Amino acid sequence: MSRQICGKIHLEGNFENTGFGFSCLQQATKLEIKGNFEYQNKKEISILTIGTTEAINIFFQWCLQQNYSGKGELKFISNAYQQYKEFHIINHL
Repeated sequence: MSRQICGKIHLEGNFENTGFGFSCLQQATKLEIKGNFEYQNKKEISILTIGTTEAINIFFQWCLQQNYSGKGELKFISNAYQQYKEFHIINHL
């Protein structure tokens, strides 16, 4: 099994009424990424990811390529969040 790592993604853009959360859920599932997705407000999103480095990098690049994403940042962090068994959307706009 590939080593699992945690990443924290912060995105800024115009996410209101775009379905971005559901699209992220589908993409994360496809890439076997676990974690959570949370709208901070209509213009900012925070995503905690758990997966392989390669999968998280692919997911981050996919996020940046969406029309409603303006800019983003990915930071790799400690493995403290291994309790996630799937990908969750914490709140909705």
